Amino acid sequence: QWGSVSFGQTITDPIVVAGPLSNFDKQPAGVRVRNVTATGFEVQAQEWDSQDGVHGAEQLSYVAVARGRHTLSDGKVVLAESTSVTGGGFQTKTFSQPFTTTPIIIATVVTQNEASAVAVQMQSVTTTDFQIRLREQEANAQSHVAETVHYLAWEPGSGTVNGLRYEVGSHGVGDASTPQWFGAAFAGTPVFPIFL
Repeated sequence: QWGSVSFGQTITDPIVVAGPLSNFDKQPAGVRVRNVTATGFEVQAQEWDSQDGVHGAEQLSYVAVARGRHTLSDGKVVLAESTSVTGGGFQTKTFSQPFTTTPIIIATVVTQNEASAVAVQMQSVTTTDFQIRLREQEANAQSHVAETVHYLAWEPGSGTVNGLRYEVGSHGVGDASTPQWFGAAFAGTPVFPIFL
């Protein structure tokens, strides 16, 4: 089912990235977002098409940032943007301005132009561009129609934004759970960090 999320404030032209889901319901599912407005959005745990479509409650994190290129006080650059992506082969997307350091990218599908469950895959991220595609479950034809994808491209590192500490990095994963440690412990409220 679709749930509503309110920002608690107005964000002009927000870019929303959300996920990953917690693991309370063991059936495979991803995050789907729609109806992004200046005050909130709708979100759903969307199971792969081969499942029954009924999914238990999950938790997820999200970040909403005004569209554009932002330079933080420590000089790190964050790009909040959207693009149109289809299923099938990887498509190259070029940043409006190059980064100094190769950014970490997190992305979320924010439309539902086709009902089939879909995930975002990326590769070949550089300081100037990246490759992206939509991927359905393995049994499907991989011909998903164009969807809007919101993404954050954030230079790796750690720092503070408006009193909130952040850490941006990447970690290789497979199908087995593996621990990943933060560079430094997060403290304060909330004690547990928001994770995307």
